Amino acid sequence: QQQQQQPDQQRHFHDIIQQMLREGGNMESLDPQNFMSAMSQRMRSSTTTTSRTTTTTTRSLHRHGAVRGMNGDGGELAVDISWATNFEYQRKVWNRAVDIYDERPHLGLEDQNEHWIADTLQPIMLASFPPFPPENKLNYNLVLPQDHYDADCEVATLVGCSGNDKEHATWKEVVVYKHRKLVHMYNLVSHGRKMYRVLIYTSHHGFCLHSLSPNFDPKAAPPPPFASKQAGKMKLQRRNIPSLIISRVNKALGGHELLLPKRLLGGLIPDALLSSHRFYHGKDGVIRGAPLVEDETDEWFNFRLEIHLVMKEDGTISAHVKKFPTHSPISSLDAAITEGLTDVTDTNATTATATTT
Repeated sequence: QQQQQQPDQQRHFHDIIQQMLREGGNMESLDPQNFMSAMSQRMRSSTTTTSRTTTTTTRSLHRHGAVRGMNGDGGELAVDISWATNFEYQRKVWNRAVDIYDERPHLGLEDQNEHWIADTLQPIMLASFPPFPPENKLNYNLVLPQDHYDADCEVATLVGCSGNDKEHATWKEVVVYKHRKLVHMYNLVSHGRKMYRVLIYTSHHGFCLHSLSPNFDPKAAPPPPFASKQAGKMKLQRRNIPSLIISRVNKALGGHELLLPKRLLGGLIPDALLSSHRFYHGKDGVIRGAPLVEDETDEWFNFRLEIHLVMKEDGTISAHVKKFPTHSPISSLDAAITEGLTDVTDTNATTATATTT
């Protein structure tokens, strides 16, 4: 990314120098000290230049197709990431910023169908980001989608970017559950030019699939009752490290598969299965898990898994989880693609279905 960024910086410096020459004559007539001062001023006032970190992060999100700035006409707009209050994510436009310190009822949300979102979210967020002292306040906005949630909605999502001016700038996804008064927070992590959701916080450790460390500070005051069972850390940022893609040829499957590191699946697949199985993603879109140690005498994990993802019309994804005996035949990639990633009939399979957003 830095190598791609250098030519852009060089072109930008060149454009500024050419403009200064047009205004001030030839290079010999420019006083060196005045030239450097004017150059610094031009760079600070330029609206097209952002910090290296912000530009790198923005380009990374553009490359993954995760977030794009939107202008008034619906087209793409290249802006500093700290201005990103109007962007596209998961085929939706997000442009309704929410301030958790808003003192108006329901955080100022006018739609009655969304009042429960504010009433559930605000106290939990304030428990981790109190208004005093000021340095502990949340320094970024959470953004709701442009389309309002209807009366039947039971799960709502907000998105925000933490540390937009830092090297470890992290996009976060906050999921609010209506009936359980529950909040989950995920980091959006880049790996192999794809984005993954990794659970980093839950307001109730009994309702998540990831084993997070209890959020307990012996020096702090006791948490409020609604946050007494919270786990994880909302302030956790992504690690700014390179990624490595590992693929294999599965002869039984008849095609290539990509390894899914378990650190990227926290909160999406139960930790018990992440400890016992290794998961691969086939080109047919099916996620397949095989036990780390094949032991026919193991009464707990002597099986393999297949997770079929099916997109519904309302945008939700239905996950069909299938359990097979370890030595049962594997459907080929061509067969799975032909059958459309829905049910793959197998008399040896045990199926469970779950719906997620």
